[in-house]
Amino acid sequence: MSKEVIKLSATWCGPCKQYALIFDGVVDDMVAAGWKISSLDVDNDDGKEIATKFGVRGVPATIILNGDDEAIVKSGSISEDDLRDLVGLD
Repeated sequence: MSKEVIKLSATWCGPCKQYALIFDGVVDDMVAAGWKISSLDVDNDDGKEIATKFGVRGVPATIILNGDDEAIVKSGSISEDDLRDLVGLD
């Protein structure tokens, strides 16, 4: 089962820079729990493609892919506790 967390952001986005600190604080725990982590900039082709595919209209955004389940897309900055909850970390 493939588990992936994708963070979408942009270099010009102030809230993205703040959220990066929260996200980066959880990355090691997510990797240890078997999650693949991707951080993409929406100003680049890969980021644009993912944003379009999942209907993301604002950044920062977090996309959770957990196997065959439907993607969970959270727009805006989320708290560390909410991020941990979304990926099943205690």
